[in-house]
Amino acid sequence: MAKIPKKAPTALTDEEKRVIKALLAEGMRNQDILTLVNYERSATINFGRIAGVKKNADITPASAEEVALFRRKKRSFDPVTGLNLYGDERLIRAREAMALAATIFNSGLYRFKTEVFAVLANIAWTYLLHERYERLGISPTNTDGTTFALSYMLSRPDNTLSKGIKRNLLALKTIRDDVEHKMLDAATSNGYLCFKHAV
Repeated sequence: MAKIPKKAPTALTDEEKRVIKALLAEGMRNQDILTLVNYERSATINFGRIAGVKKNADITPASAEEVALFRRKKRSFDPVTGLNLYGDERLIRAREAMALAATIFNSGLYRFKTEVFAVLANIAWTYLLHERYERLGISPTNTDGTTFALSYMLSRPDNTLSKGIKRNLLALKTIRDDVEHKMLDAATSNGYLCFKHAV
């Protein structure tokens, strides 16, 4: 099977080229441009890339608004997780939804926590798997504009989650569906132990 050629990791994106062109026009020093572009970049570039942009007359400089947005993106990395508000929104939402689910469930202040845990955990895993499919080049969007449901993603043949994880997530979905139609006692009696061990 032939290997799919990969784009050079240090290749500049169109956005980066246009921003660099604009910053050069503003008179920004090469080393300062290099520092800005390389910040939290998965593969850093060297001065040769900037020189290439400078020489290429076909590159249109970015507008002031586009440059400002680029700077905002660079300032939006979380120093703890490394996630970016602009590029990793699904992962941030997934992480926060699961953290909220665990926090609420472990708190002694709430009685409605089984339902909340089930809903938030379902949301977290849905975001996580949507992101995975996007990174695989598969849009997690149905023909009617809705996004893939968690149960559908778990049933797809390209889903690589372990059988144990799939079983737990399907059980979580069942509990979530049950609590939409039952009172607290009925739902909690079936789901409490499952959540206790999951958390």
